Parts: sequence; C-alpha cells; structure tokens
Amino acid sequence: MEGHPAMRDGNPEQWVAILDRILELDFETVIAGHGPVGNRRDVEQTRQYIFDLVVTARLNPVLADINRVPDLYREWRIGKRLFR
Repeated sequence: MEGHPAMRDGNPEQWVAILDRILELDFETVIAGHGPVGNRRDVEQTRQYIFDLVVTARLNPVLADINRVPDLYREWRIGKRLFR
C-alpha cells in the first residue's frame, strides 16, 4: 500500500462492501486507476484501513482533523492531492 486512499466524495461503508466483493474474486495483481500496480494484500490492507477509519469515526464523531488516523496507519504518507 502506497498511502492513504483519496476518498473525498466516496462513501467509506460502500467502499468496504465493494472491496469485500473484490476479495471474493481469484486474483493476484491489481491495476488501479492511480498509483503502482498492486496485489491482493494491497486490497486487503486498503479494505482494513477504510474499515478502521469508519469504526474510529463512529466511536469519536468529532474526528474532523485529517491528521488524526488510527495509530496503525500513522506512518502512511498522504498524497499532495489531498491538500488542494
């Protein structure tokens, strides 16, 4: 996983459901619209990351600061496009 996925207009719960369906498929390589070629593990990590953010936001709805992410993902980089 290269970093935090950009989800400005996305629905995180729907993303988790979509990634669950993708993970039901038999694949090893992922070619996304942006970023490097990935693999099944990248999809699993992205799904878990989004799930963890949803859980964190539900537990603390005041989380408005983009820099407050679950500790497990604190070292992931954030692309410049998130700050435009």
